[in-house]
Amino acid sequence: MTQDSLPARTVAMAAIRAAEAQGGGAMVLKRGDPGSGIIMIKVMDRTGQSVIYSQTRDPDGRPVWFRPTGRSPVPEAAADERLARERKFDPDIWIIEIQNDALSHPLDPEML
Repeated sequence: MTQDSLPARTVAMAAIRAAEAQGGGAMVLKRGDPGSGIIMIKVMDRTGQSVIYSQTRDPDGRPVWFRPTGRSPVPEAAADERLARERKFDPDIWIIEIQNDALSHPLDPEML
């Protein structure tokens, strides 16, 4: 089974397990559609800085991730505001929160 066909719940749980295996804390803030919901991951460090990772598709239709808040970390409040807007727009979204001082994606995926 390719990542392209993995259910959203499977990808979300894999991200949580990977984050915990790397020594970080992780939890689901919002459960989305188990099969096809978009996944957004907020990674925050101990200084209050955050990065958001979101799923998308590249021009060839392959799943990739990008940072909707930009390349630089943002204050946690700004990340939370972004997630609140996304939540209003997409009721099927998954939101995962991870504590990781490196602010890295737990699955080390291909980035856009």
